[in-house]
Amino acid sequence: MTELPARAVDLCLAVASGEADPAQVLRSQRQRAAVLDAAFHCVARWHDADGTPPAGPLAGLGLAHKDVFATGDGAMCAGRPQPLDRPQAPSPALQRLRAAGGVNLAALVMAELGCGATGDNPWAPRPVNPCDARAVVGGSSSGSAVAVASSLAYASLGTDTAGSIRIPAATCGLVGLKPTYGAITREGLQALAPSLDTVGVLARCAADAALVLANAADVPGRAGLPAQDAASLLAALSAPRRWHVRHHFPVPVMQGPCGPALAALLDADLYSDCEAVPLPDFAEWTRLARVMLHVEATDTHMALLRQAPDSIGPAARAVLLPGLGVPAIWYREAVAARPAMLAGFLSQALGDADLLLLPAMALGVPDWEAVTPGISRFDRAALDSLHAWMPYANYLGLPAVVFPVGRDAAGRPLCAQAVARPGGEATLLAFVHHWEHLHGVPPFSLPTPSLA
Repeated sequence: MTELPARAVDLCLAVASGEADPAQVLRSQRQRAAVLDAAFHCVARWHDADGTPPAGPLAGLGLAHKDVFATGDGAMCAGRPQPLDRPQAPSPALQRLRAAGGVNLAALVMAELGCGATGDNPWAPRPVNPCDARAVVGGSSSGSAVAVASSLAYASLGTDTAGSIRIPAATCGLVGLKPTYGAITREGLQALAPSLDTVGVLARCAADAALVLANAADVPGRAGLPAQDAASLLAALSAPRRWHVRHHFPVPVMQGPCGPALAALLDADLYSDCEAVPLPDFAEWTRLARVMLHVEATDTHMALLRQAPDSIGPAARAVLLPGLGVPAIWYREAVAARPAMLAGFLSQALGDADLLLLPAMALGVPDWEAVTPGISRFDRAALDSLHAWMPYANYLGLPAVVFPVGRDAAGRPLCAQAVARPGGEATLLAFVHHWEHLHGVPPFSLPTPSLA
């Protein structure tokens, strides 16, 4: 093998067949990663090489993860300038990936404490979007998206509390999977809002996301994926089928910059049935999600708010402080309403369809300047558009995936979102894999350098 393949599944197939040596490809990935981080600013902390690469379905695969997972070294910072004084046992999800042969190259930068729709963090250099340096990088799993889109790592675990995987995936043209709540354990994770926090995957294509999910999930097969090796997963994702989908793309969205790409998605030769549905409760799902987010985030970080409030950056304050004023009855009502809201979604919005298609970012990917408060080009609508279509899935506990469907005139990614019933990760990833097969994958990854 003279060149690292773009997809993780292809690298794993090459290692399994003996075409590639795992030690050699890992050395090449480490060398490449150091060069790329100098340009894209996504690494918070490097992990040292630790001997012979492990065997398994991920052998030879270089991964890197959001700096919100405990690794046992006490160095996890969660976007703060110093390690959090909260010792935790190593994340079982990271340990499972390691046992499967994946190597953790680095901890990745993130929005402070997981708060914020962009990757701006007062304690770290601003990450650079590999698709366009002027374009914002979404948050809070900003470093994860940049690492994967730049080819620094093949995939990354991040966390999604109100869109923190799906937002950066959309800004960087990746597949961003928020699984069903609890599909990947939250043990060893620095919490933000525990009732909403979900561990998920950022990858360059659906098959890579499936490979990482299958090996990180609490129970093998729980996510509906039949095996943990690349060959079996590719076969399962590629099985022929016609899709019964519903979609909700309001007229203003279809008239905006994403409209033509979304229309092409709906017109694709994939469907047995494709019908529009209203979502009359969408605004209420979003409101209730935000109530829970603010209250739980405030409770999680109350000690920091009391002891060092001036040390908290503006984006984190905007999430933590409102929880101090939310009436307790609002929170109790939000929790109590969840089962009925989920049942309503399943019966009315999803029905007997395989999945529901939704917007990801209705206005496309904005410039950094448009979403940075306090400067002349700041546009509140642009900032709000980053997260407007995201919190509903966390409130309902549903699996959701963001995936690229086209490019705008400037070459920035345009993305859609799909959501399925609980446990429907395999359905979502198979759908995206079929879409990719029609249009080529991975559409936004950068050329990979030859091995030295």
